[in-house]
Amino acid sequence: MFLGHTADDQAETFLMMLARRSGIDGLAGLRPEWIEVDIHWHRPLLGQGREALRDYLRGAGVAWVDDPSNENDRFARVRARKALRCLAPLGLHADDIAAAASHLAMARQVIVGAVHDWSVGHVTQGAGALSFSPDAFAEAPVELRRRLLISVQRWIGGTSYPPREADLARLISGLLSGRDATLGGVRFRQTKGQIAASREPRAAMGPVPLGQIWDHRWQVSGPAEPGLTIAALGAEGLRQCPDWRDHGSREALIVSPAVWQSGTLIAAPLAGLPGDWCAQLCPDFGMFILAH
Repeated sequence: MFLGHTADDQAETFLMMLARRSGIDGLAGLRPEWIEVDIHWHRPLLGQGREALRDYLRGAGVAWVDDPSNENDRFARVRARKALRCLAPLGLHADDIAAAASHLAMARQVIVGAVHDWSVGHVTQGAGALSFSPDAFAEAPVELRRRLLISVQRWIGGTSYPPREADLARLISGLLSGRDATLGGVRFRQTKGQIAASREPRAAMGPVPLGQIWDHRWQVSGPAEPGLTIAALGAEGLRQCPDWRDHGSREALIVSPAVWQSGTLIAAPLAGLPGDWCAQLCPDFGMFILAH
């Protein structure tokens, strides 16, 4: 999917984020490409100005439609657009700001890569849960700890935006002090010398029809029959899986996806009762870090 955002949109976004005191993520502006729900999104025109695009369209005889809200001062982007014009006497133009955002985006990419590399070396995945050493976490740079927990919370909790900074700071402080915590539908526990993160049971998604993504990240596939749904295994379902201890922790497995039919457990792919069913994460944690 291609989007027509230009360097002007990038510059306006930079000013809007600056007004919100954003860090590097916000000031890096609009991403040139990303993957979301298996769709590859592109913004190929971020290096071109809005007027240059319009000139090209005029020359090609292609008409376009301007959104009337583009002139409504109630919207922050419109106010940023007008403020941008006032910066021209300083020699500061949209392409200059867009270039600065691009440089910050490259710096952000390095930071994200460092978080990904740390996760590869220190984070263990199992049944949709994550665990890592509290000592390694305490020794990691402050910004890496922050970004790691944001990724953990968003990947397990399925939220579109990071948690509030105050909530995140309390979580980090609690984990460094050896305390358990809950944030955004994710449970963080100190267990067996590890910090373990898993889905909070009461926050897990309810039943969905077979074929849909369950709890924002699970794809379950197998022999389709009428009336099948995907829902959390739960404590009752776990009791029907005699070998579950060979496959993960109780906390992770009770919130793992299971196949149900009118209240009857058909399969628990992650708890040792797979039948002809399998459950896959989409995406896995490492890919999620790089994509977000």
